[in-house]
Amino acid sequence: MLQKGLVTPQDDDKDAGMYAITIDLMKKAGYEQYEVSNFAKSNLRCTHNRTYWQAKEYLAFGPSAHGYINHTRYWNFRNLKRYFEAVQLNGIGEASREELSFTNRLYESAFLGIRSEGLSRTQFMKDYGIDIIDIMQTSIDSQIIEEFLIMQNIENDIILRLNSKGFAICDEISLRIITALEEKMGSIWESSGYEEDDEALLNLPIL
Repeated sequence: MLQKGLVTPQDDDKDAGMYAITIDLMKKAGYEQYEVSNFAKSNLRCTHNRTYWQAKEYLAFGPSAHGYINHTRYWNFRNLKRYFEAVQLNGIGEASREELSFTNRLYESAFLGIRSEGLSRTQFMKDYGIDIIDIMQTSIDSQIIEEFLIMQNIENDIILRLNSKGFAICDEISLRIITALEEKMGSIWESSGYEEDDEALLNLPIL
């Protein structure tokens, strides 16, 4: 609709103002912000979406479903006829798959983690052998960290997460973190490397 001119994008300043109002109203109503566009009351956070954000494994069942197992993302045919033909022929309705490289898993973990419940120093060291806190402190301007991020000490771990102001510029913060990691790894994030067709479109899961 945007491309056809049927809708007009919201003014950035007005959009930011409405976002700030939303965060304030939700907080006053007893909801916690645990992702850039998600709020919940205590212990009622969405398990489904958190599985994506924490890079956990999940299975795909049925037409158009997506799965992620053993560092491989796969997706089923969207079209019912194609899906059932594939099931009858191969026993599964899978349209295609993509194995994520080490660096792409690293970048996705950083991107999805910072937009939600934060980046764990311990988990990053365990999964990637990288001290994410050290990288942030040496590569990101200290003023940005102080103004838009929170460092929480939790059970011998440090969690780096966005504050309310940080959520408002999540894309900018994410870009800075990915850039810092690219400099550390010496490789560019090859996002969305899978082929697209009418039957199997896959970006990151719809959040």
